[in-house]
Amino acid sequence: MDEVGTRRVLTVRGISRALVREHRKGVGIFVVLAAAWLTMALGTAGWQLEFLPSPVRQHFNPDAERKLFALVSAAALLFAAVSMAAAWRRGALPRTSVILGAVLAGMAVDEWLELHERFERRLDTDWNALYLPLVVCAGLSGLIAVRRLWPERSSFLLLAGGACWFAAYLLEDLQWDAADTMHPNYLWLMIAEELLELGGSLLLAAAALLACFEMAHRRRPQTSVPQSVRSSGEPT
Repeated sequence: MDEVGTRRVLTVRGISRALVREHRKGVGIFVVLAAAWLTMALGTAGWQLEFLPSPVRQHFNPDAERKLFALVSAAALLFAAVSMAAAWRRGALPRTSVILGAVLAGMAVDEWLELHERFERRLDTDWNALYLPLVVCAGLSGLIAVRRLWPERSSFLLLAGGACWFAAYLLEDLQWDAADTMHPNYLWLMIAEELLELGGSLLLAAAALLACFEMAHRRRPQTSVPQSVRSSGEPT
């Protein structure tokens, strides 16, 4: 093999190894995100069915303040916001995605401090109505990002995350009627809502990370290798 052929083969091997490392890193992150949701879902089942020890069980109550479930939900929102910011800085997402990231960061703070409930009590207005402008802004920002990413796989993750959050938003609105009376199926509506919120946050984070991987793959230079090198490793 001549010197040029050797360089090309080494370059291709280097690119292949880098792609494999990126693929493994991406798969590892997505497995961790999926495991986080599954752990909280199983913990919630343990809380409801009471097969976990009492001190541990209460931490998986989705409706409890300052417990593990609230901490994980807030952390997932913050992770999604940071992932959105990182994807925007790398050029994988449009500038408008900063709006979605900012809303997610604010929601992380809200989730831990229960701000929406305080606003609702002080202003005597349903928090769903108070937060509607933020929901609209976040939704439009997400749709612009989907349009930018389409038809990459990250666009479907982004749509799925947004759908989960929208469904959770509707479910929370159903939990109380206009007279502030609790729905007969409040418990199940609340559990579904909280798990959808957590899943939506993790899907949005996964979408942003996948968008970064997809962009890196597109930008990686493609090196052509002569047919003689590909077939036998020696020039003919």
